[in-house]
This record gives sequence, structure tokens and C-alpha cells, in this order.
Amino acid sequence: MRVTAHLAEAVLPIAVTDAIDRSGTGFNHRRAEGLPLARQSDSLSGMGIDDDRRQAATGGSPAGSGGTSSQPPAPVLIAALLVAAGALVPIGLLVLVLTEFEGGNLVPALLLALVGVAVCASVGYGLWRGWRGSRIVAMVLGGLLLLSGLNSFGSSDFGLLPMAYGALLVLLLLVPASARAWFRPS
Repeated sequence: MRVTAHLAEAVLPIAVTDAIDRSGTGFNHRRAEGLPLARQSDSLSGMGIDDDRRQAATGGSPAGSGGTSSQPPAPVLIAALLVAAGALVPIGLLVLVLTEFEGGNLVPALLLALVGVAVCASVGYGLWRGWRGSRIVAMVLGGLLLLSGLNSFGSSDFGLLPMAYGALLVLLLLVPASARAWFRPS
């Protein structure tokens, strides 16, 4: 056992403090180096937004004077609320199915409504947190709504609402500099 410990110390870098666990299991333990534990957990989570990026997006004060805002800029907040309000559409369709459908299996309609609500809620939350994947999903959904509205624009009066909703969503996430800065990688 002792030979293994000396061999491990010779081969592994100095970060190895003890090659053999005190309990005798033989696991290597590394010394805690680098960032403090709180900063390490933030950097490992992948979901933290650094202060400089928040500051650039919200127009906040310098890091030394008073702290930064954790609120997204106004265009992103409006887009997140629009996407979250989009969860009302699957709920409305579920109510329509429940009132018009007389029997049979309601599980597919319920599951479809739950998936729609979950997607809208998660994308809205992701926009608020500054996740780039949520921005991409929101822009794709906005583009699809815009195309859907253009497709049905000539045949019905209902084509204007999805077209305006999709265009507004895409414009709010693409045009303002504060919205682009909110989603910039750190």
C-alpha cells in the first residue's frame, strides 16, 4: 500500500495531498486550489451571469459603486412576459377541447397542453435569466409565428395577431443593444 502512495505522489502533481484515504479505500484526494468555493460553484453551474455583462445590459453602475442589477433590460423583460403569456394559448385550447369533446381519451390533449405550458414557461424564465438557448428558441418560435401569420393573412382576419406577436418577439430580442448585451457570452 505504501509503495502505491509513493508512486502516486511521484507521478501525480503536487495537488495530490494524500494518495490513500484514511479509511483505507485508496481514493486520491485533491487539494482545494483556485477560486473560493462560492465562486467555484457559480462558475461550475454555467448559469451565472457575470457582473460586467449585467452592467453592460442594464446600464448599471460600475462594479465598485453600489452593485449591479439582476433584472433584465426592458426589451428582454417584455419578451419574457410575452413568451410566458403565450402559455395561455395551450390552456385555451385545452379548455376548448374539454368543452367540445364529449368523451373518449383526454390524455393526449392534456399532455399537449402541459408540454406547451412547460415550454413557454421555461423559455420565458430562460430569457429572464439571460440564457442564450432560450433566446434562440424564442426567436425561432417568433419566426414561425410570423410565417404562420403571413400564410393565413389573406384567408382570414386572424393572421395579423400571430404575425404581430412573432415580429415583436423577434425584434425585441434582436434590435436593442441592451438585449444583445444581456445574452452575450461571458
